[in-house]
Amino acid sequence: MPQSMIKTLRRKMRLTQKTMAHQLHISQSAYSRVENNQTALHMDMAHAIAAILHCPVETLLPDNDIAEVKSSPYLYTGNFAGTTALALLIENIIDQRIAELKQWLLKELHQ
Repeated sequence: MPQSMIKTLRRKMRLTQKTMAHQLHISQSAYSRVENNQTALHMDMAHAIAAILHCPVETLLPDNDIAEVKSSPYLYTGNFAGTTALALLIENIIDQRIAELKQWLLKELHQ
């Protein structure tokens, strides 16, 4: 699983999920889903994570999936069925809207 390697390398560099998410311009919960194998690892995201962790993108992927990466530069699907980069974008937007709604509700409750 690439995500366990991502988590291992992130921890070695003493980076938090929040820091990684900030550098990747996604929410912490969207990043957590990538790291915990709950969503597809889009190749653009894999390259960005590899750059932050200062390692080749191949390091993040299992050996048996390297051929898939070379044949499809757009999406690493691994054990996922049909999840795309669009899903990551939608998840990020939803996470942001939920955070905004929570802030609004807290503000309303304190008035």
